[in-house]
Amino acid sequence: MELYYIFESSYCEFQPCQKSYNLITNISNNISAISATLKKKFELDHERYGVLY
Repeated sequence: MELYYIFESSYCEFQPCQKSYNLITNISNNISAISATLKKKFELDHERYGVLY
C-alpha cells in the first residue's frame, strides 16, 4: 500500500502518467462491468434453458 501511494503521488503528477493511469483505471472498470454483465447473462440463460457453461 505504501509503495502504491508513493508511486501515485510522485509519479502521476506528470500529465502523461496521469493519463495512462486514468486509462488503465477506465479499462479495468470496463472489464469489471463487462464480466458482471456476462455473468448475469449466463445465469439468466442457465435459468431459462438449463444450459451448463
